[in-house]
Amino acid sequence: MLDTLPALFGRHPEHRIALPEVNEDEIGKAVPERVIAQLDRSQETLGDGIFNGSMTAEDVKEMCRTLYALLRAAP
Repeated sequence: MLDTLPALFGRHPEHRIALPEVNEDEIGKAVPERVIAQLDRSQETLGDGIFNGSMTAEDVKEMCRTLYALLRAAP
């Protein structure tokens, strides 16, 4: 069907949409620094009002603070 199409007809490199460069180090860092700072300031209230089976309120708070510390330190 395209027998009469010139051989020079084709896609030029500048006609392509450039894909953004993927930075593996930045993947997973979607939480803005201001949110992280707010969480850091309110660590004492993490776990307030959360119930988890037979755990005491203080155990739940300690669990939430520990989880936050682990997640905060994760690469």
